[in-house]
Amino acid sequence: MSTHRPDSGSPQLDPRETKILSDILALVLDEQSGTSENALNALKLRAARSSITGGALKNLFTHLIHTNGDQHQITQLTQRLQKADESVYRAARQIESLRTALHNAQQEHAHLRHALSDKSSPFAWPKTTLIVTALFGLLLGIAGAEIIHTLTATPIHPRPLYFR
Repeated sequence: MSTHRPDSGSPQLDPRETKILSDILALVLDEQSGTSENALNALKLRAARSSITGGALKNLFTHLIHTNGDQHQITQLTQRLQKADESVYRAARQIESLRTALHNAQQEHAHLRHALSDKSSPFAWPKTTLIVTALFGLLLGIAGAEIIHTLTATPIHPRPLYFR
């Protein structure tokens, strides 16, 4: 029935036999006493037919635990390595994106500095001063002309005073 004898020390296990034993053990641990007892009797009969001792069965399960444990650990490490690779890839893309953003910000900063220096150049002040001086001179001229006109003009008498 079984191609593997657990007493032989061979690392090869018959997957069918392992599946059958695990199903029977699951039934042995079942909460219903009738099912549990029947499965235990089936396990004893199967072990007797295959000449499997309790120690050999124990060695079989110990070997399965270590084999599955090693495989489980390898699987976990592989998954962690894949996650780390994905994280490194995402970080590299983010770094490249940030470098591009930094470069764009530096160009914008240089452009704004240039625009600011053009706006605050010394040529703007003389132009503004000239315009303000011209307006002030015009207003001063108008005010002066009015003062002279007022001083030199003959006084006008209101006509109603003559008719009184």
